Amino acid sequence: MFAAALIHNLMGYPLGYWGAGVSRLSEPDCRTVACELGMQNGGMGTALAIDVLKSTNAALGPVVFGNWMNITGSTLASYWKGRVPESEKSNRNIIRDT
Repeated sequence: MFAAALIHNLMGYPLGYWGAGVSRLSEPDCRTVACELGMQNGGMGTALAIDVLKSTNAALGPVVFGNWMNITGSTLASYWKGRVPESEKSNRNIIRDT
């Protein structure tokens, strides 16, 4: 279960980013798609497993994935925070010059 959560999460980020790039989306949009694909709603999965399925065993997967995606999502966001996309750099220079 841990391996499946790890693979799903770590493959979602690059595949989302790459797929958005192939679709010719802008850099900020590529980053958004990567986050949307790499991170899923672990909280909702846990609630559904407990409330609908009445199974704490079924909730184990979303709990593991939810915690892991919070770590990797925060790490990726911190990495991208310091790397402004080229399109944003030119916009910032225009704003500063006026």
